[in-house]
Amino acid sequence: MTTVLAVHDAFASDARLLHQLLQRAFEEYEGKLDPPSGANLETVSSIEHKLAEGGAFICRQADLAVGCVFYAPKNDPL
Repeated sequence: MTTVLAVHDAFASDARLLHQLLQRAFEEYEGKLDPPSGANLETVSSIEHKLAEGGAFICRQADLAVGCVFYAPKNDPL
């Protein structure tokens, strides 16, 4: 069986969805990672800031969001 995934740009209007994805992805690791993941500290507002400073991609399987990746530009060319 082949799984078809679609990746597309995230927009400010996707901040709540991105927050939910992060919370679901890291909930099973709560109290288990040392050092702990910062994903649990993210808020919708902090994600809106990340989107404004860089961006994100959302990965979907059919109409279901199944993952995301955040990115930000760096001043260092290396």
